[in-house]
Amino acid sequence: MYLHIHSILRKTICAVTASVIGLAFSLTALADDAQYDIYDSPVPQNMLVLGDSIATGFGLEGYKDGREKVDSYANMLLKSYENELPAGKETLTNLAYDGQTSAELLDDTLGGKYDSYFETCDIVLISIGGNDLLHTLFRYFSKNSDSGLNMKDFFGDMDLADISKLTAGLTRELDENIEKFGDNISDLYSYISQRTDARIIIQTVYNPFDNTNISKIFTAFANSKITALNEQIKSHALSDDGSENYTVADIYTAFSGQGKELTNISKMDIHPNVYGHKIIFENLDRLIHQTRYQIQVEKPKTEEAAAAVSDSDEKSSRTYLFIIAGASAAVLTAVCTVIYVKKKGEGK
Repeated sequence: MYLHIHSILRKTICAVTASVIGLAFSLTALADDAQYDIYDSPVPQNMLVLGDSIATGFGLEGYKDGREKVDSYANMLLKSYENELPAGKETLTNLAYDGQTSAELLDDTLGGKYDSYFETCDIVLISIGGNDLLHTLFRYFSKNSDSGLNMKDFFGDMDLADISKLTAGLTRELDENIEKFGDNISDLYSYISQRTDARIIIQTVYNPFDNTNISKIFTAFANSKITALNEQIKSHALSDDGSENYTVADIYTAFSGQGKELTNISKMDIHPNVYGHKIIFENLDRLIHQTRYQIQVEKPKTEEAAAAVSDSDEKSSRTYLFIIAGASAAVLTAVCTVIYVKKKGEGK
């Protein structure tokens, strides 16, 4: 008798479990049955910005209140493309941070920090390299300060022989780091391209000292190292078979001869001013428009379809409640039967 009751209880519970699982799959299938439209778009829908303080908009008015409030080139792109999308909403994720070097960007990338963003973006915009030079410069003079080397000497009226003597060690360190920068860019592209089909654009580094009152000898020295760094960006842009790995935005050329007009260098700040950001925006915008983007947008539901989905959801909810109620009654009945039989047996 006990075996018979236990068998009934087991079968009842199995039936309840099967019904609930079946209902869950039905609801999941309904949720996953979303329909999408694919649009051929002149602009990307989801933009990802990585890199340094040029990308964050540091130095612009209102920056302390948040990067989303300033007239940076990234925000200009977002605002410009909001009306160009054939459907959907333009999004921009700016994950750049002030002071970042190529090594730091590579470490963050290889560590998976941006993986989820790579999955959904249509384009990746990268500004990197300036801090690779600046950090090397500051570090060199800091560790050699006891030897009488001072960065202010760069800006004085030194002749070429004195400058050459002053920069001999610095040149070696800069050249080594420029080579490492090239390796970092290559590894960065390799990782990103394995995780997304999104287009990648990397900006060259401009010379903020160009056409300023700063020592011509120092300006020439800085220009030689910036040019060497930019050559690394350009040299990795094409693969061995000539196909493009990433697009180069030549911001260096766009800023050439306009350091005083396009940066805050008059305030001893090398970052672009609003006019500089507009130049970067225009160059990126031109490159972005050179190709088309396939964007996916969920179809808007008609009133009839929305009503049908709503009715289906309501029926599913009622069915679910009926199943739970019936299952609970069945289990309760089975349990009571077992208790009754057990007590009756004990009473004999």
